[in-house]
Amino acid sequence: MDSLKPPTGLEDDGWFKVKRSGRGHRNRGAASEATCTMYTQNAEDNDATVASITKQFESNLATWKQSSCRKKYHRMLKEYQPDGHAWLITKAICFATGSFSRINLTNRKRSLLQFAVFVDTSRHVAQLRDGGPLALFAQDPLYTDVDKAFLRSLDIHVLEAEIEIGNGLEPAINHFDPETMIFEFCMDTSRKAVRQFITSRAALFACTSFQGFLDPSRQLTVPSLDRSQSAVVGEETAQTMAAKHFCDEKEDAQRASKFKREYSMKWFPEFEEDNTVFHRMAIHFKNPVDDDEEGE
Repeated sequence: MDSLKPPTGLEDDGWFKVKRSGRGHRNRGAASEATCTMYTQNAEDNDATVASITKQFESNLATWKQSSCRKKYHRMLKEYQPDGHAWLITKAICFATGSFSRINLTNRKRSLLQFAVFVDTSRHVAQLRDGGPLALFAQDPLYTDVDKAFLRSLDIHVLEAEIEIGNGLEPAINHFDPETMIFEFCMDTSRKAVRQFITSRAALFACTSFQGFLDPSRQLTVPSLDRSQSAVVGEETAQTMAAKHFCDEKEDAQRASKFKREYSMKWFPEFEEDNTVFHRMAIHFKNPVDDDEEGE
């Protein structure tokens, strides 16, 4: 399908210009290969240094600060402050930026722009609450030694994680609480990780990877018994496994429903310089809790 093709048309400034189809609306459901961390394109640039990455980061931060997208986004943050008061956020965690020292310059630039938004948002939220700086954390198993040195130069704590299929969000979950802000950029998320995200009680999410989990069209179905599996493990065991799968699906549907009651969602404003950078990114704001609900 055309909507799944990677964008074409790299401009002189290094940003992709993607022609929108239809009547100007973004296709929120379509996969955007350009937005995601690309493990297969993560070969390290041996010439990258903390100084060179910092220079690129500052350039991307300046681009972001001059954008109309930032103004719209900051208005949104102010509008959704709890009861009009300052955000009670003391820490922020960023997931899945990908390496900042990868040899693919287009992906590197996109990662640094996304990360610049995370840093800028953290500073802006600190100003809104009129407090000191937030404690900042970053977690991605693709970080190189140069990446980690760059992050430490910004006073960002690097959380060490491993690439394993089915992994959760450890060790970052140790920092999840109602005073946490979470950024996640098209992470390759396991079911376990999604559950940890939506039960984290975070004050604010900026994310792309669990929108499908929250999709109201997602159907809860009773799985049919796998006869080939029955032949291997026995019919009774296969029936138990199928029943457990259905229970897991039912619990996940309940978790998703609870999350949608507790959070308001807005789409991230379009970044006109490159409309793939924040494609499918949603902002989830924690709704105010009534006194009656707190007592439940």
